[in-house]
Amino acid sequence: MLERLEPLNALGWAYLVERADLALTLEVRLGDQLIARGTADRMREDLARAGVGNGNHAFELSFTRRLSPEELTQAQILVVSPFGQSIRLTSNLYAQQETEIDARPGRPPVAVRLTNFPLPAQDLEQEPVFVLGAARSGTSAIAQALLKCDVYQGFEEGHLLWIIQKFLETVHSFYEFNGEDGASHRFTMLSHTPYTYLTDAARATLVAAMSEMFSTRKWVDKTPRPEMIAAARLMQELWPKAKFIFMKRRGIENVASRLLKFPQLSFEDHCVDWANCMASWLNVRDLLGSSAIEVEQLALARRPELVASGLGRFLVLSEDAVSSIGRSLSQDLPEKTSISPAATLDIAHVPWSTSQVVFFRKTCGAMMAAFGYDYGGAYFASRVPEISIEI
Repeated sequence: MLERLEPLNALGWAYLVERADLALTLEVRLGDQLIARGTADRMREDLARAGVGNGNHAFELSFTRRLSPEELTQAQILVVSPFGQSIRLTSNLYAQQETEIDARPGRPPVAVRLTNFPLPAQDLEQEPVFVLGAARSGTSAIAQALLKCDVYQGFEEGHLLWIIQKFLETVHSFYEFNGEDGASHRFTMLSHTPYTYLTDAARATLVAAMSEMFSTRKWVDKTPRPEMIAAARLMQELWPKAKFIFMKRRGIENVASRLLKFPQLSFEDHCVDWANCMASWLNVRDLLGSSAIEVEQLALARRPELVASGLGRFLVLSEDAVSSIGRSLSQDLPEKTSISPAATLDIAHVPWSTSQVVFFRKTCGAMMAAFGYDYGGAYFASRVPEISIEI
């Protein structure tokens, strides 16, 4: 019995009535692709109490990659019997709706088992642009330039969409905590509401909300937080035509600018947030593939027309839109501080205490190295073009 089918794993139980001593092998396949293999040999007290063999028949199969909502409906969980046969494991997740009937005569149906959420959990038409990066890395300049080119709708700040990540984590924790009560053989409301019904509902809610909010297919979201960067792959699942612009800036200049713009936050908080943003990007960058572009903030400050041209190619914009973006990047200076956006600093000359420099090196050092940054006035640790747009 398949009890739960989630983006990263499948859970349930399987056994042969006549040979309960055998531990069955299971495979998960997506077409011809094998994405998981394991054995139904875990002990579960609820199975033992229900008379399911000796109770040692539960399984949890981890997939080789995260499955999209569409792939979840196509995945096949197969039991490989000791006799060489492959049998598809029965499931209540994607079968037609079942009606449970009270056994007493004259009683009406008492419960309907939910299957698929009735609204789409993905939008194949909209083309959002997500402007990502740490605060004070040029995200505002890019977002505002896009909003002024008469192509995109949106707001100066987003700060909404990564809520889905928190919701999905909560649903996952809830189902784990209530494990036995959600088992398919239990007559509970939870067992009649599969995990994927709620996760698809959350996805569908955001898809529908953005479709209603923006009358055109093109919109911009700018949320300079590590949580939004971490949710980028999920955003791509919801909107497969999405594009991602990651603004990067060396930690020294970023933290120095943050201290002026947000003096209410501590030096340590600024360092941690910058490092988290950069690390989050490294975790998702390769997964986004050609849908993502990196823009160095120094390029934005020194060669805005080069950045505009690169963005135009990446987003397939008209010449008029590219010209508008170029003007905005050259003339508008949103949220400017007294530190010139084109300046480079030397850590030996910034007004930080010795303990702050030590904390910066300890907290931000790994990401400084990962992105090729130096600690001196050269900005980069090796000879690379100081003005770069990486696609």
